[in-house]
Amino acid sequence: SCFAHTAPVLVHQQVSKRDGRMATSYYRARSRSNEAHLLAPVLTAAALVASKPSLIRSVSGLGSNDAPAADLLQDFSIETTPKSSLSVSNHAALLPPGTSVYVAAIPGTPKEEMVSLCARLREEGMVAVPHLAARAVCNQEQLKDWVDAFRSVGVGRVLLLAGDAPSPAGPFSSSMELLETDMLREFKAIDVAGHPEGSSNIPEPLKHLREKVHWATDHQVEMQIVTQVCFNAST
Repeated sequence: SCFAHTAPVLVHQQVSKRDGRMATSYYRARSRSNEAHLLAPVLTAAALVASKPSLIRSVSGLGSNDAPAADLLQDFSIETTPKSSLSVSNHAALLPPGTSVYVAAIPGTPKEEMVSLCARLREEGMVAVPHLAARAVCNQEQLKDWVDAFRSVGVGRVLLLAGDAPSPAGPFSSSMELLETDMLREFKAIDVAGHPEGSSNIPEPLKHLREKVHWATDHQVEMQIVTQVCFNAST
């Protein structure tokens, strides 16, 4: 990974299983004059991760020609939900210790289920990274309640999203507005979403991304830019 002068910024790959599809994309970012510059994806390996999880634990056995694959498999993240994790008896049986497991904020999921899963993931040796969707937050009191609840179970990193709701439930319509409350400085690290292919819902996505990177630099907060590029593994 490459680091901005005082706030490291890494565009991170994430593996996500949805509707039978696996997705991952590997990017690196570097900071020049406090701006993130995205490089093109160099590898996609979702099908490999999905079909042969044992390879994750044995990347040291890959040949020198497989160095990019080894690099990717040593540092990937995966997404789950409280409902999905009910079918997993122990995440440590499937994932290497210290894997970042993002907990999706599906609309209607009770806070208690999100917090409980984060606590469980930490107990099983994972790094729990819950989603926090701006448009789902009704007011600053509720935001503080979520922050306090996650911090109470040892969460140190969150992923900020605007959320898919067509209209906000409260005063926040973007992840930048959550950052501006300064309540999230309770966390050691804050992730934000990247949109390398653009977004129909976000005019000038790179402009908004720069604003978040500048905020992280100014506030000495570690930040990762997380992106998912979905594809059909059969094609």
